[in-house]
Amino acid sequence: MGHGRLAAKATAIVEGALPYAPWAFWLGLLILIAVTLLTMPGNPVLDLNTRQYREPGTIIAHAGALLVLFGLLPAAPRGLAAVAALSPARRLALLGTATVAPLAVVGLISLGWPAYARALTREWGLVEPAEATLYLTAAWIAWRHAALLGPRAPDARCYRFVAFFCGTLALEEMDWLGLLSPLIGRVGAADVYLGSSHDLLKVAWHYHWFAIPLALSALLVLGTV
Repeated sequence: MGHGRLAAKATAIVEGALPYAPWAFWLGLLILIAVTLLTMPGNPVLDLNTRQYREPGTIIAHAGALLVLFGLLPAAPRGLAAVAALSPARRLALLGTATVAPLAVVGLISLGWPAYARALTREWGLVEPAEATLYLTAAWIAWRHAALLGPRAPDARCYRFVAFFCGTLALEEMDWLGLLSPLIGRVGAADVYLGSSHDLLKVAWHYHWFAIPLALSALLVLGTV
């Protein structure tokens, strides 16, 4: 029953904040516009590509993306219903357009300004925050579906695992361990920068502790299911 109560509390918090969704959307959009401009290499205002601004830029960029995502939440049921009403061919075309269009834009930018294109794909740019929000969306959908199935339903465990896995991928995109790097610096003789949990594998490999993070990961997965 713990999973069900947790999902209910999370849903209540989100629903209580929904009246502020339009404000969140416009604030998030303003932040992302600013990020788009500040990631231009060599801009005279504040270059987020400079080392000392990367971590604040990462936080700001992901916050903007999350605010936009939350701002779109009230329209999600209508949007999903509209997509479901499309024919399979049109849904495939919509998915293809949504997938190819951002890649095409970044590709065109890379032809004329490769450094800017690379900056847009970093944690303090636009691409990785967008990927994080997609993973969080998938995690939320999976968690909600598990809650609707009920805690004892056989398939609910599978959906909870998907929610955990997608949430982990979102954290990886956010470079979440990088928030601690100013405190701990680079790790060991391997001189590893800890940005995300996968960087722990580099440390473990250097010190022949490869089995430790794998075992911990397995325990985390088992704990969620």
